[in-house]
Amino acid sequence: MTTKIDKRSGDHGVGRRTAIKTLGSAAALVAGASATGHWKRSFAQTKKVVRVWTTQVAPDQLAGYDYYKESFEAAHPGIEIQWEHVSDDDAWPKLIAAYAGGNPPEIVSNLTPSWNATLYAQDKLIMMNDVVEMVGKDDWMEGPLALHRAANGDQYGVPIGGNAFATMWYRKSLFEKAGVEPPKDWAESVPVLKKLTTGGIYGHPLCYGPGGMTNTLCWCLINKGGGSALTPDGKNNLPNDGLRAALEYMKEIRPYAPTGATGYSYGESLGAFVSGRSATGWYTGRALMNVSTQNPKILDDVGAVPWPSRDRNNHFDMASYHSHWICKGSKNPKEAALVAAWHYSGTGPKGGVYAKWMHGAPGHLLPILKSTNDSADYWNHPLLQKKKPEV
Repeated sequence: MTTKIDKRSGDHGVGRRTAIKTLGSAAALVAGASATGHWKRSFAQTKKVVRVWTTQVAPDQLAGYDYYKESFEAAHPGIEIQWEHVSDDDAWPKLIAAYAGGNPPEIVSNLTPSWNATLYAQDKLIMMNDVVEMVGKDDWMEGPLALHRAANGDQYGVPIGGNAFATMWYRKSLFEKAGVEPPKDWAESVPVLKKLTTGGIYGHPLCYGPGGMTNTLCWCLINKGGGSALTPDGKNNLPNDGLRAALEYMKEIRPYAPTGATGYSYGESLGAFVSGRSATGWYTGRALMNVSTQNPKILDDVGAVPWPSRDRNNHFDMASYHSHWICKGSKNPKEAALVAAWHYSGTGPKGGVYAKWMHGAPGHLLPILKSTNDSADYWNHPLLQKKKPEV
């Protein structure tokens, strides 16, 4: 309720008698509403809103999110999910600004584990032990779950799904035409990528600009080069031979990437392979979904192997177990725990929520629940069936 000031009369206050009458009328209104139940019904209709940040905006994924929201809100009529879309490239500064402004979202989803580990160290997260229990502790794959667990056993986040980030997607026909095989190490890959660069098609679409994918790509290449950014006790381990080798490798293969790769991040790099502009691609299983929807004529021609390492005996891959976490300082953290647990639900009017959410980008993120990984509900998707060896 607001009180308007009548500037024309010069009356900038409310008299004592008027105030008493107003308060008396308000008290009578509340008493009457309580007696008839109108107040209770009105209060019950006020929903708690759970804001969820996500980077996933492909049309099929939005359909999966719609099902997630529909089924949850039908089962929890007092809670509403509100999706808010952010980019991998600017989500971190936006999140820090949201914390600083005292208005972080309840849940952040689909960003990498390093983010929520950093926030945990800054005491900015609410523990998710109860979410693990709600889903069923024995159903989680231990490796992905342990990646989001503190030394004291607290679960400061949970994995939303896994992937094999350093996958080399390749066009079988182009390899055959060039007379080459998928390379087993960096030394082999340089002449292979060179031979594939012909007729307006480039050997690879790796990133050379300041973006989210360049960051992730370089961490992976340091490890593939035999190095590590951190020592076993968590101290800075850069520079090292692995970093030097990764930078030399990126320099050596630069001529076999499109000239615009200096501006590439996730979307541009993936788009180069999907469109047929590059003979190989470095990406998760999302490459399959995008090929099937945007360039289906090459789908049968697409194969997959691990992107090679410097040493062929180093089988390092970046299994990016994308994170799901709850922000301290958000308005409805208890309701957020229910929303977070619902993501993994195996029930719903049209099948399991988690399986349907996975079908939004089949093959991109892989199940981290044993029950989903073994379920026909998950595998019953045409693309997963068609490209099962690659998945």
